[in-house]
Amino acid sequence: ASNAELLTSETNQEGIGYSIVLKASKRVVVTFSVSTVHSGIARFQFLISTVNNKTSASFGDAIELSLPVFTPATSEAFATYGDVGGAEVIVQPIKTPKDVIPQFG
Repeated sequence: ASNAELLTSETNQEGIGYSIVLKASKRVVVTFSVSTVHSGIARFQFLISTVNNKTSASFGDAIELSLPVFTPATSEAFATYGDVGGAEVIVQPIKTPKDVIPQFG
């Protein structure tokens, strides 16, 4: 994956991904927990392969998916009004909100 970090389970090592084994004619839903690095495009590659055995040859296929990652919308907004043309000096306190995403402020 690019622009994404795969959050693996305890049985899978980071960076390697997931491995599952299915019996013939079975289906399974596989979910992936990921975290994006920054806004832009996140790309994921998926590979599938079958085991080579006496009755059938090995088969494999792959796909790459691109998903847009958008800048999160803010849940907090503020404004300060006033006149800055006079000789008076004021101090405007600023408090950093909790859980700020560093790259978006």
